[in-house]
Amino acid sequence: MWGTDEVRVRIFINQGDSSFVEGESYLIGYDTASQSIYCADFDGDGDVDMAVERSRGYGEIGYILIFLNNGDGSFADYIEYETDDASGYLYGNDLNSDGYIDIISSGTDTDRITIFINDGNSDYLPPVYYNVGDVPDGNDGGDFDGDGDVDLVVANQYHGGGTISVLMNQGEVEPNIGTSTRLLSFGKVNVGDSSSLSLEIYNLGYDTLIVNSLIIGDSVFKVNEVGFTLFPESTRNVTVTFSPVSTDSIEDTLIIFSNDPDSPEWIVNLRGNYKLVGIEEEERVENQEMEIECYPNPFNSVTVIRYSCSCPSRALIKIYDVSGRLVRTLVDEEQKTGDYWITWDGSDNSGERLPKGIYFCRLKASGFISTKKVILVR
Repeated sequence: MWGTDEVRVRIFINQGDSSFVEGESYLIGYDTASQSIYCADFDGDGDVDMAVERSRGYGEIGYILIFLNNGDGSFADYIEYETDDASGYLYGNDLNSDGYIDIISSGTDTDRITIFINDGNSDYLPPVYYNVGDVPDGNDGGDFDGDGDVDLVVANQYHGGGTISVLMNQGEVEPNIGTSTRLLSFGKVNVGDSSSLSLEIYNLGYDTLIVNSLIIGDSVFKVNEVGFTLFPESTRNVTVTFSPVSTDSIEDTLIIFSNDPDSPEWIVNLRGNYKLVGIEEEERVENQEMEIECYPNPFNSVTVIRYSCSCPSRALIKIYDVSGRLVRTLVDEEQKTGDYWITWDGSDNSGERLPKGIYFCRLKASGFISTKKVILVR
């Protein structure tokens, strides 16, 4: 369906003798186009609903329009979901084994697919993106590894050739909490003054994370949130403030209570009136203009780390976990002036695969330091 004016999707009713009659049509927009429809029971009421792709073409934001069946062969006004990319071919299946149909869309002018997870209440969670090959233009699914989960295959339309991408379902449908650090250290703060630090809280899982409460024991530390909800692959910033009443050093903990079954009580250590040392002190002199790039990020198999040396120097690239523990040294050598790249497959120095979560890739070269947050998903 392509058009420059009013664009509609039309229903044809089966007469039971292999013939069809023209039924109602439904508006999807103006000066727009659609090249894919997927039909299934999205709201679990036993009726067949419609998902319609809509976009204005390459380089434009795409949308998925959900038309829910009223139960009499007619459809309610569509519910619109934005994909960020020019949406392409649609496919549906129960990706998280909850009994509801999720939707997969290939971004026809990008290198990724978009997945909308059905929340079971006639609505879809914010999209999650997965990098595949160049110009994905077809999706399908099946249990390729025999583990009972639906895996995905994507056809990629490379210029002059083609590839396929296979995404293996990890079978995890639980929330997974993480934070940008496990230690907030405020250094020296004068009595009567206050110092605030930001803490990022992540949901790295595939189900909604419910943060029920954030508790701090000592009154000299305060957090500005009491509870919230995080959709999969999303982030929330909270602020912790230290207001000392004496010059004594003090330690406390921020406990984040959530529905993460593996970490229902996530702890972040707090320190006030301590001297900054080691990795914390390095953060204060970090060069904000020097860039280190990691792509894709988040990643589930390999990320490419690109960096540069502005003059001949010793280059160090190390990977740290959120507790500040060194898990992998990727580069430790003298390098000439120039641009470089290296890959990291998510393993530690012993070759063991690290668990999914947040890691920090730190470059020291040419007298400068640059750090990039990297998210490993499984």
